[in-house]
Amino acid sequence: MQKYIIILFLIISHNILSQSSIYNEIGKNRIQYKSFSWEVIYTNNFEIYYNTNSLNIAEIASKHLEDNFSSLTNNVGHQPFQKTKIFIYNSVKDLEQSNIGINETDKFLSSNLNLNNRIIFKIAFDNNQDKFKKKLNYEFCKVLISDLMHGNMSFAKRFGKVSFINIPEWFSEGASRYLAYGWGIEMDNIIRDYFLTDNKKSLNKITENEAGYIGQSIWNYISITYGKNTISNIINLTKLLRNPEKAISSSLGINFNDLITNWSNFYSSNINIYERNTIQSNLELFEKYDKVIDLKLGPNNNYILFSSVKNNYKKLYLVNRNSEKIKIIDKTKDNSFRESYFFKWKDPENISYIKSIKGINFLISYNIITNKKTYKSLKDFDKINGYSYNTNQNLIVLSGNINNQSDIYLLGTNSDNIKKITDDSAHDIFPTFLQNSTSIVFSSNRVNTDLSKSNRIQTSDNYNIFLYNLDTTSNKLLALTNDESLNIKSKSISNRDLLFLSDKKGIFDLYKLKINEKPIQITSNSTNILNYDYNNRSINPVLSFTSLLEGKHIIIEENNFKIQEEKISEITPRKKQILNEKLTQKKVNEIYIQQKNKNLDFETTEDFSFEDDKKITSSILKNIERKRNSRINSESRYSYSFVKNNFNSFIKVDQQEGLGTQVETDFIELFEDHKIYASAFLPFSSLKSSDLYTEYSYLKHRFDLRLSLDRKILFTEDSERFIYHKYSYNQFNFNISYPISKFSRLEIVPFFAIYKYNDLDYRIFNNTPPSFSFYEKNKFRGYFLNFKFDNTNKIQSNLEEGTRLQLSFKNYISKDRNFKNIVFDLSHHQPITNNIVFSSRVFYGNSFGENPNKYLLGGVKNSLINSFDDKGINDPLLISNGYNNYNYIFGEYIDLRGYNFNKFDGYKVLVLNTELRVPVVKALVGSTVSSSFLNSLQIAGFFDLGSSWNVNSPFSNKSDVNTWIIKEPGSVFQAEIENSKNPWLASYGLSIRSFISDYYVKIDLAKPIEDYQIKSTKYHISFGYSF
Repeated sequence: MQKYIIILFLIISHNILSQSSIYNEIGKNRIQYKSFSWEVIYTNNFEIYYNTNSLNIAEIASKHLEDNFSSLTNNVGHQPFQKTKIFIYNSVKDLEQSNIGINETDKFLSSNLNLNNRIIFKIAFDNNQDKFKKKLNYEFCKVLISDLMHGNMSFAKRFGKVSFINIPEWFSEGASRYLAYGWGIEMDNIIRDYFLTDNKKSLNKITENEAGYIGQSIWNYISITYGKNTISNIINLTKLLRNPEKAISSSLGINFNDLITNWSNFYSSNINIYERNTIQSNLELFEKYDKVIDLKLGPNNNYILFSSVKNNYKKLYLVNRNSEKIKIIDKTKDNSFRESYFFKWKDPENISYIKSIKGINFLISYNIITNKKTYKSLKDFDKINGYSYNTNQNLIVLSGNINNQSDIYLLGTNSDNIKKITDDSAHDIFPTFLQNSTSIVFSSNRVNTDLSKSNRIQTSDNYNIFLYNLDTTSNKLLALTNDESLNIKSKSISNRDLLFLSDKKGIFDLYKLKINEKPIQITSNSTNILNYDYNNRSINPVLSFTSLLEGKHIIIEENNFKIQEEKISEITPRKKQILNEKLTQKKVNEIYIQQKNKNLDFETTEDFSFEDDKKITSSILKNIERKRNSRINSESRYSYSFVKNNFNSFIKVDQQEGLGTQVETDFIELFEDHKIYASAFLPFSSLKSSDLYTEYSYLKHRFDLRLSLDRKILFTEDSERFIYHKYSYNQFNFNISYPISKFSRLEIVPFFAIYKYNDLDYRIFNNTPPSFSFYEKNKFRGYFLNFKFDNTNKIQSNLEEGTRLQLSFKNYISKDRNFKNIVFDLSHHQPITNNIVFSSRVFYGNSFGENPNKYLLGGVKNSLINSFDDKGINDPLLISNGYNNYNYIFGEYIDLRGYNFNKFDGYKVLVLNTELRVPVVKALVGSTVSSSFLNSLQIAGFFDLGSSWNVNSPFSNKSDVNTWIIKEPGSVFQAEIENSKNPWLASYGLSIRSFISDYYVKIDLAKPIEDYQIKSTKYHISFGYSF
């Protein structure tokens, strides 16, 4: 049974490609705290863009990628037809300011023709060259596989069958991870956790984000068993067959089910010697925190500090052990699992932590009793990699990154004094003071210990622990460890004893080290210890740490921990393989040096040249020849360049103009700081009633600026009475947007508009100049004020979690007609389980002023079946001779399932929409499927409630719905009729929705409830996602 669960998971793990409109009305923001000056290096196969003080990193990247270009492209079995563009940022916080990728939206159309076919990726330097190079390999392999599978498609292919066949994420992401990281420790940790889980159905709990690690382990097994050269064969055959399972079976000559069985046996047999750590936290309140990053025990063990990721936020919590109350100390909008706070206890009442505020790092001190905060600026540092106070707390040792170099610094707690202790290319991290000492220990990938030879520093992929004494006059470091391991995160427990984490046996366990003695292993955990703390100040010593357990990163505690007791564990197969590879490479290097040192008596050929070479006498030709032989062809300053990016064409249904086609395209500058977007709606009924929209965006600085033109032309007619009207509206907008955070922004939009109304002579043929009997022209000016918030996170198509809010005030001013609008639009998506989401929306609109316009309640927008309620002379869409009906341009349609368009109308509207969305396949099997139709298939139960009114709301005893006023346009007489109608419209029903071909189609079966009676079922077939 376990085998089939695994097979099912692998087959159905994938990503849905779903893109449509490239204009995102709400969306997320990218906040620019500083300006970047870009330069570019051109190599044979890459264009590498880098900003200020990053030339050395760009050169490292260019050399590494060119040196490995052949091996990486051979492993994938594909070479791109154009140079790959790479954008290098100095840090993650710089990368987060980038606009690259902000075009990407998720609407309801899965086919999108990318005319630019850009092969690009962006990457941040994390101060570790080895990790940086592996990340370059990973990103390059990702774009190679994507280009192989989806690039160079014809228009017909993109809008045909190919557009909705997807490659599972375990396959593509897993291949990229394996080719970059091999048998990585992170993958090994996740796989070990799974096979140590008793209930194997927990495989379904592995998220799609972890599917890449599952795939990485499969590719690792294939490489070990069948050879690495089989990878390119499988990937290329997958492009042809569009089925990874068949491609694997054909390439390896083994049934895919049997392969998965062998894969399972390979890993389970290698890790069954480890026992699951069963010691867990005794605090039940920790159970809901499954993404814990770090923790620190209070000095008296009465409190626990910990950080965790939850609901798109990274939060710092304080737990009172006695009361079991949890207090949020700080939070930041960040859902990554990387360490950032580096928090510490200063004393029983004060803590400190690192936080980036508007792009600047601060060291914050916080009193847990008074809640007082003090800030120390660390603006000189791009990134912090740990810090520590000395015993007197007047000094701070800090690992900081300046100009892409990570060094150890000494700072004054109450002063701005800074002293650099190390100054070289080594990656020095996690410094800490020894207790009651002037000595500092830190982890580094340096090989030599002489600080005076900074220009000749040697580094490796190992991290060892080094000691530096502030009182010494020597430039020598003392190496406390010296092995082929990652030894990190030291904690001092006396002036000569410390604890640290090491993967010496293949799993990060805790070791104890006494200076000048050999370290001993004091834990034997089943999965990596990520972070830890130890408190020996009480009678009962406590060890707390974070680790992976059944797919969750949780806090584990061990009371009465025996720190002197040595633990024994076996070396993992992964570690054995790494050590064997290093030993083999060492022997190869020794043989190479021996051969190089042999004095072979061959005649030198360095001065030899062929006759044809002597013809190159021109210095220009010599420079060209030199450039041809160089990997780096040129370096230059970046200049703006626009490229055509996307083209979209899809069916759309307008409430007034009917069925038509929507065409969209955009041109973007390389960094997407400048964008030009254009769209047109062309109704099939008449191309004369076309709508146009064009926009230019300038997004380089903190304020985002947009200029746009919105043009709408509409023809209305009453053929029985020979009435033919033309409306045209042209609005020019200047949008000034200020992002408050990644999720919220303020906008002010001054505008100018020209409105025209023509009462045409119906008898005139279309090919003659249109005469008219009545004509009106109006000029509007005014402004919009908007507040927008959006922290939604996509789960899958039409399924997300989070909140979206839009508050708007619109002010229209003209000589003859003034009106205003207020809009409150709130939607929230609350996961009930991992797969089922309850979604709700509240919409309130109010049009007021001298000449307000109508909200038309009822129906479903973009629906194939449109019908309107005819209200006679009270119809807000009335067509009458000489009657200029502004509702055709300014009226707004509001969805309410189960009714025709315009069931209710009024100057005000209030609507509640609710849905319980159930993705059928994912709810049944716990994961996604490879078919776009099945994967996106949803069943939703819904309930809608709404009303629209002019003056008296449905909450009053005498509502507008109970009062019907009959008045002819232009007449001074009116009739008022009262009734007892229910002022609320409601409906409930069932909705089935999924991708059909390239369109997301919804079929709503709604039962309307009107006047307390359930009416006949009404059907809606529409395109697009729900709210």
